[in-house]
Amino acid sequence: MNQGQLGKLFGETSHKVGDWLKDLGLRKRDGKPSSEAFNRNLVSQNYDANGTYCYVWHADRTVVALETAGHKRIPDPPLMLAEPPTLLGPFSLRESKNGTWQLLGSNDEVAIVVTGEANAKVVIRFLNLAHNCGKIEQLLSVHN
Repeated sequence: MNQGQLGKLFGETSHKVGDWLKDLGLRKRDGKPSSEAFNRNLVSQNYDANGTYCYVWHADRTVVALETAGHKRIPDPPLMLAEPPTLLGPFSLRESKNGTWQLLGSNDEVAIVVTGEANAKVVIRFLNLAHNCGKIEQLLSVHN
């Protein structure tokens, strides 16, 4: 994600997200990502359609860093900011600060967010059962 896309998750501008990243030592004063950001695999250099390089932030890791610093995501961020992750099992749970639970795929990408621990445990049981039976992969192949 670029900083503008990250900003939309938090209801802020790209400039505000840039300031937050500077406060965390993830951007230098000149605005370029710091060596720490690269070392933590939070950012990579990419090229746009015109061949100009730009920096792309790893969505999940960068969001976790920003949330850990106390920044709050908005409840209903705009959809389609990035390609949604594919459901890859087996699945695990991670608690979020806002009372939700993140269901992580085997690729450590957040596949689904569920409200309430009991609900999350039910959903993850179904997902892992479906994964173990090969049903998720079967259903995904039908839609591709």
